[in-house]
Amino acid sequence: MATPKIPLAPLLKLADVITSSFREEAKHWHNRRNIQKLYKYIYDVRRVKTIWQIDKPVDLMQFYTPSRLLVDKRRIRIDSMADLSFGPCIVIEGIAGQGKSIFLRYLCAIELERSESVPIFVELRRLDSAPSLLDLIASTFSDLDLEFSSEIFGLMAQSGQLALLLDGFDEVPEVSRGKLIDDLATMAKRFPKLRILVSSRPDNDIRSSPQFQVLALAPLTGSDYKDVIGKLIDDETLRQHLLLSIAQHTTDIAELLTTPLSVTLLVVAYKSSQIVPDGLADFYKSLFDVLLRRHDGAKPGFRRPRSCRLSDSEYLSVFKAFCFNAKKKSNIYKLDELTTYARLALQENGGTDKPDCYVQDIIKITCLIVHDGEEYRFIHKSVQEFYAASYIADKPENVSETIYRQLVDGGKAKRDYWSGELNFLEHIDEYRYKRFFLLEYAYTFLGYDAGERVNGLDAQEIRRRLIRELSKSMTIGFRRDDNKGLYFVNRFSHPNMGPFAMLAVEQFAVLFGHREYALTADDVGRLSAAAGESDASSQLVRVGGDAASEPGFGLGTLLADSRAAETLGRMMSELAQKFWRVVADARDYLRKCDQVPKLDLPR
Repeated sequence: MATPKIPLAPLLKLADVITSSFREEAKHWHNRRNIQKLYKYIYDVRRVKTIWQIDKPVDLMQFYTPSRLLVDKRRIRIDSMADLSFGPCIVIEGIAGQGKSIFLRYLCAIELERSESVPIFVELRRLDSAPSLLDLIASTFSDLDLEFSSEIFGLMAQSGQLALLLDGFDEVPEVSRGKLIDDLATMAKRFPKLRILVSSRPDNDIRSSPQFQVLALAPLTGSDYKDVIGKLIDDETLRQHLLLSIAQHTTDIAELLTTPLSVTLLVVAYKSSQIVPDGLADFYKSLFDVLLRRHDGAKPGFRRPRSCRLSDSEYLSVFKAFCFNAKKKSNIYKLDELTTYARLALQENGGTDKPDCYVQDIIKITCLIVHDGEEYRFIHKSVQEFYAASYIADKPENVSETIYRQLVDGGKAKRDYWSGELNFLEHIDEYRYKRFFLLEYAYTFLGYDAGERVNGLDAQEIRRRLIRELSKSMTIGFRRDDNKGLYFVNRFSHPNMGPFAMLAVEQFAVLFGHREYALTADDVGRLSAAAGESDASSQLVRVGGDAASEPGFGLGTLLADSRAAETLGRMMSELAQKFWRVVADARDYLRKCDQVPKLDLPR
C-alpha cells in the first residue's frame, strides 16, 4: 500500500505538545528519531485490514466516508473531534458493521494531524491479555519512546492535551467491565479536561454511567450507500452496473444497505458473481465461498493449492463448527487455541485432515482470520457471529432447542455474549428462534405458567407484570443543569429484558434532555424523601457523582409520585403495548407455521 502522506509541520507541532506536556521527562524526545516514531504511530492507526481489501492492510483514508451521529433526531456529520462538542466523555454506539472502529481510528488520525492534543487509540479487547486500561495506555506511550507513570498520565490528562479513544467496550470480558466503568468514571471526575470516547454495540453497561453521554452512529440512508460503493470500486463501468442492479432488484435491496459493512459485503459478492444477493444473510453466506475461491478464477484451470483435501462445502461446514467452538474464548487467540478448535470441528464433521493445516488455509486463503505477531482474531466480529449462528441453525431441533433454552436461563452475561449470534438467528432460524427463545424468554420474564401461555394473555395483565418487573431494578438518572435550575434525564439502567431490551432503550431514550420530563429541586427533594421511606427496591440510587447533582430514582419511586407518574405511566403503557405486539406477532407466525391456537389481540 502507499505510505500515508502526512505533512511534517503537524508532526513537529505535536512533538511540541508532547514535549511541553512532559517537561523534564521529555526533553530528550524532540529529535528526528522520535518524529519518525510519531509518524509510525499515525501510520499504524490508519492501516487496517478489511473484508474489502483482505490480503493486506490499507490506509483507511482510501475508503473512509464521513460518519454521522444522531443528536436529537438530527444527523450531525463529524469530521474531527472538534465537532464533538457534546461533552468530554461520550459513548459512541453502533450495531455490527456500522464502522465504530474505523470512525475512532479516523478521529485519532485526524487529531494527530491537527496536533491539538495527543490521542491514544486503544483496542479494549486487549484487556483480555492486559492487567488494566492503564497498562494498555502505557504500551502506546512505550511505542512513542515515552516514559509512563500515573503522574505523567495525570499531568497530560489534567492539561487537556490527552484524548483517549477506546474501541470496543462490548468486546471487554464480562468480568472486567465493572472495573473498567469504575476506572473511566474516576478518570472523568478527576480530570475534567480529559476527552474520552468509547465505542460499543448498543445496550451495554457503559451507557448507564452518569459521566458519559450516549450518542448513536446514524445508519446510512437514501443514497449514502452510493458514496461507499464509490470508494470501494474504482472501475467506473463495474460501479455503474452494480448501482443499476441495485435499482432494478426485485426486492428493495437498498433498504438493507444501512451500514458500511453491508455495502462492503455486497461489493465483495457482486465482484465475484455479478449477482446482487437477496438479503443481508445472503451477503454473509456468499462471503466464505467467494474468499475460498477468489484466486481460482485468475487464470484458466488454476486452483490455489490447499493444505486439506476437503471440498468447498466441507470447508464451510468445518468453519461453522470452528466459529462456534471459538466462542469458548473471546476476541484474541493463540495459534494453538485455533488448532484445538479446528480439531474439534474436523472431528465433528468426520474430517481426517490435520487441524493445523485447516487453520493455515483459513488464514492464508480466506484471510478471515488475521494475526498480529502471535495474536490472532477474526477480521470482523460479525463474521464469527454469522457462521456460529449458522452452526446452530443447521443443528437438529432437539439440539437447537437445548442451546436456546440455555440462553434463556443463562443470565444477562451469557445472552450479551451471544447477542450477535441471536441477531442473526432471528433471520436465518426464524421459527426456532421465536419458539424456543423469544417467546420462552417473554413468558419467563413476566412469570407466566404453562397454562397462561396458551390461554388468556391479556394486554392489561402484561402491563401490570411488566411494571412489576421493571420496578424491581430499573433506575432513571438525572443531571442538574445549573443554567436552567432543572434536573434532566441523562441515563437509565434497565433490567434484564433480553431480546426486548432495545424496546426499553428506544422508549426511554426520548426522555433524555427534554424539559417536559425534567424535575425541579423540589421534585428531587420530595422523591428523595419518598425513596428513603420505601423498600430497598425503589430507594434513591447513587450512580456516580454526588446525590445533589446526579440523583437516580428507582422506577417504583417515580411511579408512586403523582407528577412523575403521569409521564412515566404513559410511557410504560406504550412499552407494554410494544412488548405485547412482539409476542403476538411471534405467536401468529408460529400459528401459521404449525397451527398454534390463534391469539385474540385486544383492540
